[in-house]
Amino acid sequence: SGKRNHSLGVRWFNADEFDPNNIPPIEIPNAKPVYCIERKQHFRSTADAEVKQRKLGFKVSASKITSVIKGKRVRAGGFTWRYSEKTTEEILNQPFYEP
Repeated sequence: SGKRNHSLGVRWFNADEFDPNNIPPIEIPNAKPVYCIERKQHFRSTADAEVKQRKLGFKVSASKITSVIKGKRVRAGGFTWRYSEKTTEEILNQPFYEP
């Protein structure tokens, strides 16, 4: 029917519409973009920030980022965080951003 394009971590495409060079990123439902003040970097969500920061060797968790944003903590992973004013689309279109 074209309404559902993923299930259990597997994405499905119609063969006649599939372009391996143009696969859109999966939307993160109810996610709010976040901004790391010290690194001057925007992320699609707290979970996205956690994954990307851990790849760089920083120990940070999405729940601690949320705690910083809500004012319950001062830092998460040694960084200060806030919600980003950028949209998900703007973040994905940054030249250095890897989905």
